[in-house]
Amino acid sequence: MKNTFRLTIVSVALAILTAPAFANVKISDIVGSTENGADNEFYKRGFELVDGQQSGEESFKTYYNSETRQCVMAEILDNQVISINPSENANCGQGNDNAKAASSGGVNVSDIVGSTERHGDEKFSQRGFGIVDANQSGEETFKTYFNSATRQCVMAEILDNEVISINPSENAYCR
Repeated sequence: MKNTFRLTIVSVALAILTAPAFANVKISDIVGSTENGADNEFYKRGFELVDGQQSGEESFKTYYNSETRQCVMAEILDNQVISINPSENANCGQGNDNAKAASSGGVNVSDIVGSTERHGDEKFSQRGFGIVDANQSGEETFKTYFNSATRQCVMAEILDNEVISINPSENAYCR
């Protein structure tokens, strides 16, 4: 009985001490990576790119892991990740998936994912969106579209001439 009690106490203590380690995915080792290398590492660890912004020479990418509910922002300078910091979940669409996030509050654009870049531009235009910003980051292009009728601002991520994700954006050009 004494050994069972001790084993239970040790098991509970171990669970309490190790629980925080499993709450978040380790990402600190991504600092120092190239931008493309960081994108790949985030994807491998269950993160999805939800926003990207350019500010002078620096760019900022926000990633979300829906399993751990981690929202983080990577700061990139000269194609190298110089910092990764926690970000508020509101900056990550509070965990909404692409389809829900891209259609919330306005016109559904989630079906544009998988289109070629040119067809994506045409589909956005047909639905009342105009391009308000475009940035190249490594091999990826990020285009921000705004629909003035619905006040909807979304960012499309394009890789190898294909729209790979569409997410809500807080882009200053949409305000």
